[in-house]
Amino acid sequence: GSRLSDCSSVTASALERRGLVMFDCTACCAASDDYAKLEGLDSAGIPSPLSAQEDIEPAEPTAQTLAEEKAAEAAETEKEAAKAEEAPESAKPAPVGSFNVKVSKANGKLGLYLDMEKACMVKMVTPGGLVHKHNSSCPAEQVIKVGDRLKKVNGFVGNAEELYDALGAATEVEMTFERRSEKTIVVEAGEKLGIVICVKEFYQGLEVTTVKDTSKGFKVKDTIVSINGVSVGTDPQELFTLAKEPVKKEMVVVS
Repeated sequence: GSRLSDCSSVTASALERRGLVMFDCTACCAASDDYAKLEGLDSAGIPSPLSAQEDIEPAEPTAQTLAEEKAAEAAETEKEAAKAEEAPESAKPAPVGSFNVKVSKANGKLGLYLDMEKACMVKMVTPGGLVHKHNSSCPAEQVIKVGDRLKKVNGFVGNAEELYDALGAATEVEMTFERRSEKTIVVEAGEKLGIVICVKEFYQGLEVTTVKDTSKGFKVKDTIVSINGVSVGTDPQELFTLAKEPVKKEMVVVS
């Protein structure tokens, strides 16, 4: 379900050499063999799930437990309300809009990976490509980010496959992107994330595959793009490692 505008591919052995593994093999790999092949993954020989997988299975509640939980929930609600009032601008949802980017493929390859299953969502910008060069010199509001979605190619509007084909056919390209909608989720030191996350090849982020505790605000198929200001470069393993650390985490998440 994922496509690269430059039609690159990766083998399972290359994936293993780079140490990129699934956070939860069952959630990410067992769905279908075709999915594994499309992502360059092979379910055979993948290590067992890493210890960072969160598992929240509460015991059957008693009357006392329910009362305590209700009181704790009320206190938490008051705490969150106070926190929302004091939240800095950076923690508030970023505005969503559209912007256009023009490039000429006569000067090289785009270097842009798109997730076709998420409506042409940008999942990686590769160093040295035209999009990366554009990002290095353009105004901040024109930077193409992971989580942005391709909406038009040279004015053409279509589904994910049609947009991908149009992008591949044109030499002079004007792309219209919809800016990603992002949120900041704060997890205090020592708290569990309550999610299962997945590391993928050619993905500058960590994908949420399972949500076991909805109180944090995570949703299935969310993408964590940065933690405490650290973003994914070409290797998502650093962000994955940081997600496991028992420290306070401010996580920028896109849907």
